[in-house]
Amino acid sequence: MKIWISLCLLLLSVGGFAQDFDRIDRLNDSLKLDIRRDQRIRTLCFIAGELKKFDTEIARTYSDRALEIVDTNQQNEYVALYLKTSADIETLENHNDLALYHYSKAASIYDQLKMEHKLGKVYNNLAVAYRTNSDFDNSFLYAYKALKIKTKHDDHLGTTYLNLSSTFGMKASIMEQLELLDSSQYFALLALKTESSNSPYYGQVLSNAGLNLTNIYAMKGQIDSAFYWMNYTIDAFEKDSNKVDLITAYASRSYLYYRLQDYENALADARLVLSLTDSNQFDKTAYQMIHGSYWALGNCDSAYYFAAEFATKLHQKHAEDLSRNSAKYMSIFQNEKKQQQIQNLEKDKELKAIESAKKDEEIKNQQLTIAGVVGGLLLLSVLALVLIKRNNEKRKNNLALKSKNDLIQSQKDTLEERNNEIMDSIHYAKYIQESLLPAKKVVKSYLPESFILFKPKELVSGDFYWMHTEGDGLYVAVADCTGHGVPGAMVSVVGTNGLKRCLTELKLKKPSEILDHLASYVIDTFNAEGEREVKDGMDISLCKINFTTKTLEFAGANNPLWILRGEEIIQVKADRQPVGKHLNPVPFNNHEFELQVKDRLFMFSDGFADQFGGPKGKKLKSKTFKQLLIDNKDMDMESLHDLLNKTIEDWMGTLEQIDDISVMGIEV
Repeated sequence: MKIWISLCLLLLSVGGFAQDFDRIDRLNDSLKLDIRRDQRIRTLCFIAGELKKFDTEIARTYSDRALEIVDTNQQNEYVALYLKTSADIETLENHNDLALYHYSKAASIYDQLKMEHKLGKVYNNLAVAYRTNSDFDNSFLYAYKALKIKTKHDDHLGTTYLNLSSTFGMKASIMEQLELLDSSQYFALLALKTESSNSPYYGQVLSNAGLNLTNIYAMKGQIDSAFYWMNYTIDAFEKDSNKVDLITAYASRSYLYYRLQDYENALADARLVLSLTDSNQFDKTAYQMIHGSYWALGNCDSAYYFAAEFATKLHQKHAEDLSRNSAKYMSIFQNEKKQQQIQNLEKDKELKAIESAKKDEEIKNQQLTIAGVVGGLLLLSVLALVLIKRNNEKRKNNLALKSKNDLIQSQKDTLEERNNEIMDSIHYAKYIQESLLPAKKVVKSYLPESFILFKPKELVSGDFYWMHTEGDGLYVAVADCTGHGVPGAMVSVVGTNGLKRCLTELKLKKPSEILDHLASYVIDTFNAEGEREVKDGMDISLCKINFTTKTLEFAGANNPLWILRGEEIIQVKADRQPVGKHLNPVPFNNHEFELQVKDRLFMFSDGFADQFGGPKGKKLKSKTFKQLLIDNKDMDMESLHDLLNKTIEDWMGTLEQIDDISVMGIEV
């Protein structure tokens, strides 16, 4: 994990988010120690805040770990810290309404605790979130609230001035109220003047204020000033060696040149963008400027060359993105085709005007001398040659455009064919996985009072359930493999084969012994010949039930067993280690119980309790799951299956299912 965190932070530093690597490593290592709960919350939120700039899904795992130990019923700074961290991630994931909700709750807590320094930062974030929703009134409200607090504490006023500048500029653009540009300009200049060069936000204020001023002067039509601030911003990026933002600035300046029809300079800056971009990346704006500039300059061959290169880059980038980008690419050429049609209509108008002039000339020629008639004939000959040349050029352009459209259609057909092949393979994988699971009618023949709720996140599942009879024992298991979809399904095949091998070949009896040997089998399978270490494995609950003696044996890897007896759920804890690669593996424990009539056994993966939903978009949680089972203890098992299925569907609502869901219930 320490190496992985360092790699993530190295990538962040390239993107302009350099951090103290040693500090992050130390904090991540400290999570393995027995530290105080408040210190653990701070550490988890700090790491999540850094990782969100690289991968929001990974960052979310750290914020979820913080949520597990935060008491959200209290109003303290740790709850507020979690809410702000979660809102930051939701903002990057475009869940803006949820971000607003969490920012507002965090602000309320900081306000109650009189923590003005943190309250000012949250107000600033609320202003940005409301601006994203085009709610300018609330954006101004919270920006001025932030400014009031920050002025009192002299706390990085430049970031708030910049926030106000962006809101005025965005409102001016969307509402077409250009008089607001003066306010946007005022606050951008004030941000530059106020933020100290020693401030950690100085580079952010310097660059974004420069870009704001560039856009302001461009909208005002003051092109010289726009170029001044654009070059000012580029100089700042070059001094700081800020490659990512420098690429953006060069692309923006290329667009400015293009708007001014200075196609030579637009080409130069666009080519500069490509020279700074890594070989396996590319900048769409740069290619559009190069293509458009060559087209405007009449260099059709170069325009088509770069258009084709743009399509090739798109194809190489990612198979899933190619369909969407090809559609955009096709749209570009369709627009050009429309422009060509418009130009053709304009040419037709010119031809009609020429024909009208020709008729007038013929009337006049009747009144002219023979010399005038000869001169008129010569003039008509020249005009005819011009028309023929234009017609030939038009036919050539139309043929080239048709060829390019045919190429795009061919690429689209190839992509659709490949997608169909992939989906056919996944559907067949689903068929194979279903054949490995015990049929529900077979389960019912051994366990008449039982149910299986099985809801894969995708076509194939990383969860699986399993049953086997051996002598006087009935073995049942529910497992959650690493990942979901195709990777998880591949691990599930290894799991089912390993369980069968432990019973039929090795003749093992105790669930704990079975899990010990299954762990070795999984490790050997994934690292038998490959040079790369694979850490995939599974969490599992495994029971052996003897209905004659009414005894139960259980062993678990991370996943517990719940026994519902009367009004109480007895939780049989699992060992805190997976079936697979583990840092400090120990033998699994074997738990034995005397069963009573009407006892209900429940085994499950974590998908049910961890699903987000409800009115606040939070996890359902194990506590709610337990209470649901207790409240419906008298319901028959089939009806309980339907209730659980309806409960999780209603809880999800319009949100996405985040993991495979498996629940097995058995009544003794």
